Formats: sequence, structure tokens, C-alpha cells
Amino acid sequence: MSIFNALREASAALVQAELDLKYKTDIKLWAKDKLGFHLWSKQEEIAKALLKYRRVAVKSGHGVGKSFVASVIIAWWVDTHKDVDSVAVTSAPTQPQLDIIWGYLRDHHRLAGADTVAPGETPPGLLGRITLDNDWKNDLDSQRAYGRKPANTNIHAFQGVHRRQGVLAVLDESCGIPESIFTAVDAITTGRYDACLAIGNPDDINTPFGEIWKTNDESWHKITINSYDSPNITGESFPEDASGGLVTLEWIESRKRAWGEDSPRFKSKVLGEFTMEGTNSLFSEGTLAMGRMTDIVENEERRPNLGVDVARMGEDYTVVYANWGGRLRLVDKWAKADATETTARIIDWAFKLNAKEVRIDGVGLGGPIVDFVAKGSENRFATIGIVGNAASPDLDKWINARAYYYDTMREDMRNGRIDLDDGDKDLNKELSELEYHFRNQRNALQIMSKEEIRLKTGKSPDFADAALYASLDPGIDPTDPVNQASPGETIEIAAEEFLFQHESMISPY
Repeated sequence: MSIFNALREASAALVQAELDLKYKTDIKLWAKDKLGFHLWSKQEEIAKALLKYRRVAVKSGHGVGKSFVASVIIAWWVDTHKDVDSVAVTSAPTQPQLDIIWGYLRDHHRLAGADTVAPGETPPGLLGRITLDNDWKNDLDSQRAYGRKPANTNIHAFQGVHRRQGVLAVLDESCGIPESIFTAVDAITTGRYDACLAIGNPDDINTPFGEIWKTNDESWHKITINSYDSPNITGESFPEDASGGLVTLEWIESRKRAWGEDSPRFKSKVLGEFTMEGTNSLFSEGTLAMGRMTDIVENEERRPNLGVDVARMGEDYTVVYANWGGRLRLVDKWAKADATETTARIIDWAFKLNAKEVRIDGVGLGGPIVDFVAKGSENRFATIGIVGNAASPDLDKWINARAYYYDTMREDMRNGRIDLDDGDKDLNKELSELEYHFRNQRNALQIMSKEEIRLKTGKSPDFADAALYASLDPGIDPTDPVNQASPGETIEIAAEEFLFQHESMISPY
């Protein structure tokens, strides 16, 4: 090797050493050079805060790239701490949520440095390998980062996770992280080089994550990201090929129309704010007011659909609502009646009102009633059993059919397609008490169950559920041979045709 080559290599090594030193305090520069990514202003704010504060909490609206920037920070940590004793640990409420960050990390590992070298050269890359079990190990098989969900991570699983040169803990979708994990993470990030990043949508103030804001916990540096902050809306300079994943004004406006600006969901998913009273009411007062103000003209020739919620306990009511093209009215209610009397009253009302369909809660005590009413219908109306825990049309949006039906009812109400009786105090009260959350594996909309409502209010939502059944679209095709069959009737249908056409758990008679 000539003296010139040696000097050239020594100079390059010095430049690289200076650059590596810069990377330790400039995550944005590291991301650009190593991954080819440009962090936008709010993402850069998170990165800078983590260098300055031991604990950083970030609540944000939808589509701002919070999980992505968390993955960049984890990759930066592993790369800039590769020669020291350190580790990064991550957690999320569910495995799919955990896999979001680790999917990004696998992409970063595969692409690292590809944009910084000449064609034909091998990019420097990131150390070691990342397994499908969300473990990042170096070439000596030493663990440098790992991810675990709460189901298999408890306060004891993190015990002893200390490193001389730092532990980075990242909690994604933090509203779903239990207190035990926050306690465990706090215990392993006590050193001067340790750090913790907790990020998530502000879905529920009554959680350990929500307590950070509710109590104004000064041990956390807090950052809020509004969806309106997106470069797609502010015009902030940002690579066009990277902006596709960020929220747009069109999406925000569509959510404003669908949810209403005063709804907790809009505040959480768009404005990045908790509803401080802790009540995530699906039907806001503004939505209910719209239903009461809507006036759908009564049409005596229009055949109504009836919705029936069958009483389950002595103090509950069996409730019947009728829906004339959106005009939703209470028909009858009664308590402490046996199956025979309940069946007779439902059929009597269906005949009196010339009902087109009678939709009955088909779970529990309502199941036999569906059969009895169908047998007594004399083919003058269709009887449909509603199963609320059936699958929704989109499991990533609604956790089950109950959530889909109620969300559709709410949107119809906001758009003037449902006319509520202003004097129906029971229905208005029960709808206002319906709460939702996203604490499930798919982070999908979930409505409080009847059991949860009973525990909170002391009664079952009989009026709300009956009104829901009357107003929903069960998606039944009346020309389908299965839907035309009577109870006990046998029909023949090809197996593959049945599987493709009859996926719903809603049972028509």
C-alpha cells in the first residue's frame, strides 16, 4: 500500500469518526444518511426531545408517522450504540401493533445505507440481524433490541434489563399499555443514559398514558401532534414520495363530516387531544340534536321495519321500535312477560303496522323468540335474528357487527337520515351513554358491551338496541333461497356457493 493510499484511508477514517460523533446527537442527519429518510418537523422534535429528556410522551392524531419515527429512533439507537453496552426494548398492546414498528425495523435493516454508496458497492448497513420474533442481535448473537407485547411481558420480564451505556424503552399505542408495563419500564430507565418514549393516540384519559396529561406529570416531556400539522396540509418542504403515508386535508374533512368536530373521536384521531372528562360517547349531544331536529314526513303507505330487544332480567324491558324510512318511533315496551306473551305481542304489532321486517336480538333469550315469531308470521313479514358479535364488513374499522351498526346509525343521524322523537327521553339517554374505545387487537372501533353498560348504569340498553335493530341494514338479500326458507325447511345448495355467499352470522327467517 502506497503512502498516498494510507493517508487517504486515514483521512476517510477520520471523516467517518467525526460523522459518527455527529450521528450520536443528530438523529435527523443519521436517518437521512443511513436510511435515506427525511424527518418532518414534528418527527424531528420527538427525536431532539429524546436526546434532551429522559422520558418523552407523544400523543398524536392519525397519519402523522409516529410509529415510523419511533422505529427510526430505535434503529438509530442500536447503530450509534453498537460498540457499547446498551439495549432497546419495545412493547405494544397487541402483537399486530408491535409488528408495525418491527416491520419498519426490518425494512430499515434491509435498506440501510443503500442511497449513500456508489452503484455496485455494498452499503454499510446496520449490524447483525432481525428475527421474525422481533429480536435484533449482533454478529456475536448478543441481543441489542427486542419487542414484547403485554400478554407475554409483565413487570418481572423487564427486571434486570440494565446496561451501563443505556436502555431505550419504546411503548407504542400507549393508551393500551397496562400500568404494570409502565412501572417495569420506569424501573429499567433510571440511569443517566437511559430513555423512554411513549407514543399513541389519546383514546382514553383514564389510562396510565392518559394520566401523564391528566395530572400534568412533570417527569415527562410532553409533545402533541395535530393531524393538521402534516406537511401535506402545512406545505412544509417534504419529499413527495414520502408524503403519501401522511394524513391529508381531504381525510380530515371527511372525518369532520362523519364524526363531527365536537366528537371525542375527532378530538382523538385528528386533533391529538384527550377528552378530559374521560367519556368517549359515540353519540355526541350535537349528533342527538341533529336526530331530534330531523323531520321525516310520516308516510302511512310505507311498511316499517320493527326492532325488538328481548328482556333478559326481571327489571329489563322488552322494547319494540318501528322505522318508517328513517322515522324512528317507540311502539311498545313491557316487562316480566314469558316467551309466549312476548311472541304474541311482537306478532300483534307486526300485523297492526303491516311490518315488512321484524329484527330481533338473536342471542340468548331472543334466539327462541326469533323462531316463535317466524313461525307465527303467516309469511306476512320477514323475521331476522341479529347477532351483534358477528363479523363486521371491515374488521380493521369495526371490531364486530355491533360496532358497525351503531357507527352507521350515528353517521345516518348526523346526515339527517334518522328522525328521533324529541320526547323519547329513554332512547336519547341510552344513546348518550354508549361509549366506544379502540383497545383491541386490531385497534378497531369497539362499543361497550351490554354487560359493561349494565355494570356502569345499572340497566341494559334496551331502548338503544331495539332502535338500532329497527334502523340498521342487515344486508339480507330477500331473493336468496336461504333467506326465503322457513324455520325447519330444508334446501339444497352447493357447499362452495354457501361459503362465498353466506358468511354473515345474521340469521334470516
